[in-house]
Amino acid sequence: RGAGCAPPRRRWRIRNFFRAPEESRDTFFSVTSNSLGFRGPERTARKPAGVFRIVVLGSYAAFGYGVDDGDSYAAILEKRLNERKPGGRRYEVWNGGRPGITAISGWTLLSREAMRYSPDLVIWDFGWADLFTNDLVAGSGPRGEPRGPGWRRWLRNPGRGGACSRRPFSSLQLCKAYKKRFPDQPREAKLADFLEVNRRMIEFAKSRRLPVILLRHRVAVGSAQFRLLADPAAGIHHVDMDDVWRAARANPQDVEEFWSRSTWLDEIDVTREQAGADPRWIFRGDALHYNRLGHRMIADALYEAVVRPRPGA
Repeated sequence: RGAGCAPPRRRWRIRNFFRAPEESRDTFFSVTSNSLGFRGPERTARKPAGVFRIVVLGSYAAFGYGVDDGDSYAAILEKRLNERKPGGRRYEVWNGGRPGITAISGWTLLSREAMRYSPDLVIWDFGWADLFTNDLVAGSGPRGEPRGPGWRRWLRNPGRGGACSRRPFSSLQLCKAYKKRFPDQPREAKLADFLEVNRRMIEFAKSRRLPVILLRHRVAVGSAQFRLLADPAAGIHHVDMDDVWRAARANPQDVEEFWSRSTWLDEIDVTREQAGADPRWIFRGDALHYNRLGHRMIADALYEAVVRPRPGA
């Protein structure tokens, strides 16, 4: 029981099935769940005095798929906040991400579980499982991101670096299974459902005066639609990672760290010269998910959103 990754009090070593284990030592990552079922350190259900409690709810990115416990953006954000102590407070950032869940599950977790722990702020991070898997199969959305040598071959074809040839349960197979199970609902209907769930969650949050940060990645819903969900005067804010990535630059240290170990680009035959310092490559741990550097970028963007003065504050 709990709004985080279940079951509670467990430790795992998980293989990232998007990586080829015979080519890399970096395909496994460590996951720890506390007694309340959240990823990360032990917490108390009763909020200590003087603590500002943030609960992250979402899918793969929120959970931190592919990175160790301390490298998820929730863990990095908590560290940043407690190093700088804006407002003179102590902060807890609870990682309630679960790989593969959708916004309707998140709304249930928020209303029936997370509210028990008296959150002061919720970070809402959905879209990966809601629509992105469908987009990959249908050929719409960000299928070609990042564009470059080997990307489409990795998704479609057997052979060296091919998804189906090297992975017993590959990303493409996952997409096909998803499409087969939900064949009759077009993307437009799924998008409408996704937006409706978000609106209902926002109504719920407003009714309880619970501030929310909506976090958007380059998936699921367009920037314009996403921004319409925000209502800063009512405490509903947003962070659009598209804006962050457009302004991002990978510094030389980031580039060196990325290429200092085996990378997902090696597995699809993309060289350092071809990739350059493009953040779409450098800040990913595989073709879809962020690595530690990417999570750091998300945490920095969220830090600015958390400490930003609120209307009426």
